[in-house]
Amino acid sequence: MKNSARTVSFIVVASASIAARANITAYTDQCLAQTTQFYFDPNTNLGYDPHYSQMSGVPLIYKDPFSNNSVGDASFATQSSISSSELTSTPQYLDVFASVIARASAQADTSYAESTVLTYNYVTFTLDHAGSVTLSANGGGGFSGFGGCFSYLDVDGTDYQTAAVSGSYFIPVSAGTHTAYFEGIIDAYAGLSGVYGGFSGGTLISTYEMQISSVPEPASIACLSAFTVGLIRRRRR
Repeated sequence: MKNSARTVSFIVVASASIAARANITAYTDQCLAQTTQFYFDPNTNLGYDPHYSQMSGVPLIYKDPFSNNSVGDASFATQSSISSSELTSTPQYLDVFASVIARASAQADTSYAESTVLTYNYVTFTLDHAGSVTLSANGGGGFSGFGGCFSYLDVDGTDYQTAAVSGSYFIPVSAGTHTAYFEGIIDAYAGLSGVYGGFSGGTLISTYEMQISSVPEPASIACLSAFTVGLIRRRRR
């Protein structure tokens, strides 16, 4: 009877230890959406933005309608629809989601033309125990010319993905302060007497998600279950 009591006590302590959940004690979520058209004249060394638009904040709903501009021998076109929000925010779980539809093109001969649409969510967070970050992108882009479409997924300065493709990454993190972000970019540039070709452009369509969690890994839970069942069976013998 005494041995059985010790076994039950040990199981409870082991369960509490292995399944201990971290708390997100603090976090900041910075979200930005931006559209830029940039023109540069190499003869005068002068440049300016024919079109510029920016919005920040969470949640964010950003719509920059089709903008087509021409300066000298350069022309620009941009259009974007971007939304970002925190789907869930609790002391144990933060879920940030964004959707992006963006188009950009640039055309030039001797001058330089660049069209850019970008968005990002940058989160700084502190955990009092070890936890995890899951970053994912779903979608991609079509592009021709100079520049391209990019989907950056980063935790603590390590890029787990840069290409505009679908991907998902689970990253364990220790107790302490960390950074994580996703960023979608389409950047098209052309001109300078053929250095960058005469035309560049494309489309980026993607969703992004960041999940900061303190839920134990599935492997840890399975290990705990098997370990507990084994102890119970041993006591019954």
